[in-house]
Amino acid sequence: MDKVPSPLGPSNRTIRDLVRTLRELRELLSDCLPVTLAIAQLAFKIQEATPTRLPNSDALIAATASIKGATLIHRGPHFLPIPSSMLSQAALPEK
Repeated sequence: MDKVPSPLGPSNRTIRDLVRTLRELRELLSDCLPVTLAIAQLAFKIQEATPTRLPNSDALIAATASIKGATLIHRGPHFLPIPSSMLSQAALPEK
């Protein structure tokens, strides 16, 4: 099997390894949901309505769950201040 050239030096990875990795990534990424305008707008509103700082990525996660009619199940305490009128959520106990 041909070795995959690497700009960082010799590699032990074969083309078969690379193809397997690419297939795994394609499968993982096929489950991603697009960020629509409606999701982005709701994420902004969620950030405005949350009294504590909520990172953009978490606001997008919360908005996606809300728009999809899903309950966000999480361990992140930073989601808790999101108003219940904007998001159905359930917090798991910390590990």
